Amino acid sequence: MEKIVHFIFLISLSEIYVAEKTVVVNGVEGMPISINCTYSPKDHPWREKIWCKHINKSECQRVVRARRFWMQFLKVRNGTTSISDNIHDGILTVTINPLQKQDAGWYQCKTEFLGTENILCKVKVKVLPGARTTGLETGTEEKMKSAPPRHR
Repeated sequence: MEKIVHFIFLISLSEIYVAEKTVVVNGVEGMPISINCTYSPKDHPWREKIWCKHINKSECQRVVRARRFWMQFLKVRNGTTSISDNIHDGILTVTINPLQKQDAGWYQCKTEFLGTENILCKVKVKVLPGARTTGLETGTEEKMKSAPPRHR
């Protein structure tokens, strides 16, 4: 009986641990967002750091990866997504600029080394609609400002 209680405790503890590593990030369409994934610099300094997007429950497709061995401070870009790795402070920063509707979804920050993966953080990105002005509204406003006053 004691082993069963211990097993249930471990399952509960692991669920709490996973819940702490899940983050929801809200961003406005057309604006940049940055996500910081932290890790232990002592445990992960030379591991490859990866930002991937879930395409289904079991597959996470790599979007961009950080440099591993030298010049980690430089950003690596893939389209609108960039990543940089501060190995001294243990912070992996992912920036999406500009944020687009298709960027919404589940992502992971993870490390890979010799075929072993370690998830640093799971991230749900939500894209909120941005403020938009149409050309018609802008054009009307400009005409109103520049139109000479009418005399009757």
